[in-house]
Amino acid sequence: MSRKHVKTEIEKKCKEIKKLSTKVVNGFEKEDIHAFRVTVKKLRALLRMLNENKDQKELKIPGGLKAFYNCVGMIRNVQLFIHTIKNEKKEEALSSLIQRLEAQKDAYKIMARQLTEQTQVLKKKKLLKKINTGISKRTVHRFIKRKQEALHKLISAGNTEVNMHAIRKILKDILYNWKFIQRFGRSEIIVALQFEQHIQKITSQLGDIQDVVTFREILNYEELKGIDEGAAKEELIKQLTDSKEQLKLPILVYLERIKSDFENSGKAL
Repeated sequence: MSRKHVKTEIEKKCKEIKKLSTKVVNGFEKEDIHAFRVTVKKLRALLRMLNENKDQKELKIPGGLKAFYNCVGMIRNVQLFIHTIKNEKKEEALSSLIQRLEAQKDAYKIMARQLTEQTQVLKKKKLLKKINTGISKRTVHRFIKRKQEALHKLISAGNTEVNMHAIRKILKDILYNWKFIQRFGRSEIIVALQFEQHIQKITSQLGDIQDVVTFREILNYEELKGIDEGAAKEELIKQLTDSKEQLKLPILVYLERIKSDFENSGKAL
């Protein structure tokens, strides 16, 4: 793909991000936040692919966009946590917690609106000006090599929460650049990563685990520590922990397959 076509692709994503960011601050609906964050991740994955070109100066998500992305991500986390509490039929028992979470969510909404008022969330022209390369077979091969080596290293280091989250990010980068991998990189990708639907399934499962990790982290926020709702809160923490352990089982099998395939492929360092 030529530099011109890459710029067109990035421009489309920038327009979509601008449109979605406006939609987000108008209502902070879960679906809009999700669509916005996925579009930003797709842009970031494409920039990371371009960074594999030796002549390309490092491209990053602009600071203003990253700040807004993180802020609305916190809103989404709180929305999902409240939804989980209600699903577990603990709404009445944890009413004080929900009240504090709602207040926290409102504070993040104010922050998100301030970010959009203070500056442009995404300065499209500035980003496009920095792009001076396209995407070639060599670009894709370098990208795949780097991602597969990083996956192998993380899986070998053990299934900690931090590692699992990092593994998900790498798999998302692969998934969001799938059309380039299909065109230029089929010969380079290991067997365990050759099917898009398998990667989609595992990233979804890893996302469920990360949600549980995030919910536990939210409960440790300073402004929530003083809430004492007895057995209901402790029971919720136990349920979240047990759920995470059950979710991990099929994931670990798949990750071990990635590790084994990489080592048997002759691509290991």
